[in-house]
Amino acid sequence: MTDRIVLPGQPRQGLTRREIVKRAGGLAGFFMVPGFAASLTACGDKSVSSDSTSGNTSADVDAGGSDDTIRVGVVLPTEGVGAFVGDVIRRSLDISLAEINARGGANGRKISLVYEGAMVEEMIDGTQRAYDKLAGVENIAGILWCTAIGLPQISDSILRDKMPIMSVFQDVSFERGLWPEPGTPRSIYQFLMSVERVVDPIIDYAVTDRGYQRVVLCRDQLLTGPFEQQLMDRYEEAVTNAGIEVLGDVKFVFGQTDFGPTVQQLYESDAEAVVVVGGPDETALIARELDARGYGYVDLPTAKGPDFHPQLCGTPVNMGERRWVDLAGDAAKIGSMTGWHIGGMLMTPEVPIVKMAEKHFPDGSHRITGGEEGPADGLYTLVTGVAEAGSLTDRDAVTMAIENYPKFEFAYLPYSFSAEDHQRTKPEELVIISLEYESGPAQTDPPYQLGTEWTNTFKGLKYQPCWVPRPTVKMNAEIHPELVERLLAEGYGSQCTLKDPDATTTIDSFTNECKIH
Repeated sequence: MTDRIVLPGQPRQGLTRREIVKRAGGLAGFFMVPGFAASLTACGDKSVSSDSTSGNTSADVDAGGSDDTIRVGVVLPTEGVGAFVGDVIRRSLDISLAEINARGGANGRKISLVYEGAMVEEMIDGTQRAYDKLAGVENIAGILWCTAIGLPQISDSILRDKMPIMSVFQDVSFERGLWPEPGTPRSIYQFLMSVERVVDPIIDYAVTDRGYQRVVLCRDQLLTGPFEQQLMDRYEEAVTNAGIEVLGDVKFVFGQTDFGPTVQQLYESDAEAVVVVGGPDETALIARELDARGYGYVDLPTAKGPDFHPQLCGTPVNMGERRWVDLAGDAAKIGSMTGWHIGGMLMTPEVPIVKMAEKHFPDGSHRITGGEEGPADGLYTLVTGVAEAGSLTDRDAVTMAIENYPKFEFAYLPYSFSAEDHQRTKPEELVIISLEYESGPAQTDPPYQLGTEWTNTFKGLKYQPCWVPRPTVKMNAEIHPELVERLLAEGYGSQCTLKDPDATTTIDSFTNECKIH
């Protein structure tokens, strides 16, 4: 046994588990803030105007604008436990706003942003207040929802106002609050890939690709509470379909710092793979506690051997976020896996939002690190809907314009919505990603190499979540065939387990026989 591990500099210092439970008690809809981005820093005031925009980089970002300006509201956490997401939002919106206005805005009218903070600790009260304030702004076109809580709980207000909402960082779908669910606002669109869609591919990877027979779910019981039943149903169905035993779940609580008991329960499960659903900070503590006890992941044969060394798998909101690696340090192992979507892999130089960043911010202040596509596509979708509808006041027309627009294409890959589907990412777009370090790949037989992105986009970054093509590449090619063919041919993604490392990579180039020494 070891002493409990407490990471220095956590944003939750001073907030006890009792306080967190008290503040969240009885309130549904709370989940983690995903970023899939660089380590982010906290922002300041709750209400943000043009002067507090990151670096004052865009003169068009203001607290209201002129009568000729179409205003777009932005709800985001600017302090407290969710503040680390702020930088990626601001960087993304600086870039996309500059580009949209350079193209003429919406029917010749410039776009301005009105930021309003909503602390996670304030729960629904904070998001309701932020919504009400933005809903009262003159010439408001709609709201970018860049926090992870609140939408189902304020749906009455949204229904009343018919307010267009682009849900960038809330998994409304998993909370059964997204159209066409009965009684839900038709004006909400989701840009975050739902955690629900990650479960099946992660379990399939662990069982089919890796050959594991024991996969346990490790979840934050507070943060997953609003959709506990849906999550457990998805896990149990996926495990059962894979033909292995359901081990149930090991629970922990948001804000927890002592993970000794949690890891002991994992040890008793004797799992070969652990699927963690929680926040990035708690995931880091789990990894460090496993490592401190000598249970850290080594390789596939060791995970399947007689000793306990499970491979960690996760979701975009925890292990897709670089923050967990920053906090876990050496306990964050190569081979830690999660799911993401192919439209979020901003790793090639020709990606549109990468070019936009270079065009509008040539000083390098807005380098793309990942996650910027969500806010950017959300803003572009809303502005396009307004332009197509030709009206700010006819919000039904804006909603219908978004549903019927044939193809949006802005930050990266094209996407569309419909009257029956208000999710931006499609199931075929899901990819598996693995943690890799710039220092080089793990020692394997046969050997593998890091992808082409490490010589351009990722150059100088210590570690990044990297595409592992093999598990999903055929499915990805069904929806983006030309992109997948080009990425493979140019050597993108961790080129692990190739049948012939010297040949041009294709969809049929992979084997899963690679073993880490």
